[in-house]
Amino acid sequence: MKITIATGPIFPFPPVGAAAVQKVFYGLTREFAARGHEVTVFARSWPGQPVEEVIEGVQVVRWGGYSQGVNIWYDLWKDFWYAARAFRRVPAGDVVVVNDFWLPFWLRFRRGVLGKLIIEAQRFPKHQYRLYRHASAVIAVSRFVAEAIQAQESSMAGRVHVVNNPVDTTALFSAPRVPRAEIILGFLGRIHPEKGLHLLLEALRRLVGSGEVVCLKIAGPWEEREGGGGEKYWQKVRALSEGLPVEFLGSLNTEVPNFLRSVDIFCLPSLADFGEAFGLAPLEAMTCGAVPVVSNLAVFRDFIVEGENGLVFNHHAPDPTESLAEELRKLIKDTDKRQRMSNAASQTAKHFSISRIATKYLEVFESMLAKE
Repeated sequence: MKITIATGPIFPFPPVGAAAVQKVFYGLTREFAARGHEVTVFARSWPGQPVEEVIEGVQVVRWGGYSQGVNIWYDLWKDFWYAARAFRRVPAGDVVVVNDFWLPFWLRFRRGVLGKLIIEAQRFPKHQYRLYRHASAVIAVSRFVAEAIQAQESSMAGRVHVVNNPVDTTALFSAPRVPRAEIILGFLGRIHPEKGLHLLLEALRRLVGSGEVVCLKIAGPWEEREGGGGEKYWQKVRALSEGLPVEFLGSLNTEVPNFLRSVDIFCLPSLADFGEAFGLAPLEAMTCGAVPVVSNLAVFRDFIVEGENGLVFNHHAPDPTESLAEELRKLIKDTDKRQRMSNAASQTAKHFSISRIATKYLEVFESMLAKE
């Protein structure tokens, strides 16, 4: 099978920093190629990366791209013009999987040439799926996203498939933790207001104030060009961390596995009710045995069972800071509970290996080709 993946114009491939979608496809495309499929990735150009190269059997073609900003409307305008110029350059395939806003719209003018067009839904829909009625299928990263797409565009009913994101269980795996008095909390993601890091810092201050022996490691980009909240939010985060046991690690790449294995509790207090699509970072943390504590977003329910392999706090509570702090206290104070949930978390993550998820993708591709 000839498989083309268009990964979008913002982040590079292979991934650099907090590029979750590119990280997902970096693993999947190599698995597709290892199974004998002809795989091509159409990615953005990036300093230090050649226009074309082959990585473990995957052909990578790079062109164009732009830096992400904080104004979504301006970004959509840039994406429109990127897609208008890029759609003629997308390599043909039996199936063409696209992760972009405007590119699927433009690819309608190459129907019959490219193969089956499949939309990769890694974001909550914003009523744009009326533009994609010509697509053969949609692969939604979570049940929450799939249901929203079908609710917003009824013509897509029957063409939406749920396939969760995978984790690299060869690089990410659980390791025994050395018993210690100090509990380490971890945050990995874009340092952006919607990720709720300010809430976590406020909760940490309450924990420290009540005598808990705990520290926090923070990893991720704050710059706008990497999807962060920019200088203003970064300064707010720095101010909130003053006097607290906090360590800022910056953007991580190859260091992610060691970082996740070093933390006892992983916290993603996301406030983005319609911004999160899956939540790869908590699942990666679970793979390494860290217990996740997340906000009450539907997207996390695809892999977190409250009280069994993770905890959930109410981010819409009258005092969400205390709600978060209370859930963290439960794990900090109860070593046995933390260990049980750590074991359950790592077992859950095994169901999201690259091999298993790649099989599900290929099943969707084959079902589309069989319809011919």
